[in-house]
Amino acid sequence: MKIYCDFCGAQIETSENKTCPHCGGYYSHDKELLNERERVKRLNEIEEERRRLEAERMRLENQNMADMQNLRKRMSPGCLGMLVAMAIMGVFFVLMIICIFLEEAENSGAGTAAADAKPRVSYTISMEPIDVPEIPEIVLPDIEIPEISVTKAEIPKISVE
Repeated sequence: MKIYCDFCGAQIETSENKTCPHCGGYYSHDKELLNERERVKRLNEIEEERRRLEAERMRLENQNMADMQNLRKRMSPGCLGMLVAMAIMGVFFVLMIICIFLEEAENSGAGTAAADAKPRVSYTISMEPIDVPEIPEIVLPDIEIPEISVTKAEIPKISVE
């Protein structure tokens, strides 16, 4: 890093010289050098934090993948069979309830005879034909229609393997 001497203003290459080559002054307390060291220190801390966070992300990702594999192992075919059996039982239960309600409705139909004794209102709908004009008959002349013959083409079968 190049800095300027606080005593004489000469340029100093810090990687080559421990003191100013022009006046011999020490630059260990130079503001530019101290600021640069502080900046490098902060950059190193940021990079270290980034690496730590990346390692933590990778650990969590691996843990999630392991958890998913364990879950797949626990979901054995027996569990799937149990779920299917429960679904079938549920459908059967719903059908039984529907049958019970239909049977109740039929049995309660005998008790509605008194309700059927009430007079009902009936309506009659009459439809009168409307006059439709007669369509005249159109006679078409006889035209000879040529015969068209179609031959069957043989298309070889293509097997896909």
